[in-house]
Amino acid sequence: MTTFATGKKSYAISDRSGQRFPYDEMVTEWNGSFVHTSEYEPKQPQLEPKVPGNDPQGLLNARPDRTEPLSVVLLAFNPLLSTSGSSTILINEPGHEKTTGNKIIFNNVNAVNGFTNAMLNTTLGFSLTVVNTNQYTINGQASASASGNFGGQPSVGPSAVALPNNALLVTAGSSTIQVNQPSHGKSTADIVKFENVTVVNAFLTSSGFQQSVLTTSSGYSITVVNLDNYRFNASSGTGSLTTTIGGGAATAETI
Repeated sequence: MTTFATGKKSYAISDRSGQRFPYDEMVTEWNGSFVHTSEYEPKQPQLEPKVPGNDPQGLLNARPDRTEPLSVVLLAFNPLLSTSGSSTILINEPGHEKTTGNKIIFNNVNAVNGFTNAMLNTTLGFSLTVVNTNQYTINGQASASASGNFGGQPSVGPSAVALPNNALLVTAGSSTIQVNQPSHGKSTADIVKFENVTVVNAFLTSSGFQQSVLTTSSGYSITVVNLDNYRFNASSGTGSLTTTIGGGAATAETI
């Protein structure tokens, strides 16, 4: 096997300066040049750029923007504007984010100018027409007797009202269901449609009391019990036990 001398007593000529240096003080640069340690120059980092990796786009815990569901909003003082001889009422709700065709209901409207409290606070609600980002109109179902702002300080919300948790009371052997909806404002014979009703162990499957039955799009005619409760006859079966059902996301809408 070939061996080489250590060169501890030898000299070498630098490829950079041409000067003589002790051989054992010489090093080889990245470009092959044989130079003294005092002359050594490392390779410029920009000559070997790092290859960029993939540029991730998705976030681990992303919170994408969404269209917020309608919620109950307290309006400013006297937000309703009537025009004499017209049934159209203009509502001022800055940044309302509503869409033409949305159905809304009002609470605590102080009605004047030819309108009545029962007319404007109805649980049947109103379909709205958007005017701009801060205003929309409804049909008040009667012609105004005067022009001007009115309403006091009402609130407005979606016509499908959120029910309390497990608001539906069923009774064993009965097809009648009682609904708890505080200050519901409904009248006997109103038609109410329910959505997002959770049914767990409340009815025998064979009786027909399933989620699809209770959330039928045709709704149910109700009988008012008191200010906070009303009942309806599901008619397709009877309860298998006495309990409350509905879950925490059920809504009721007068149609």
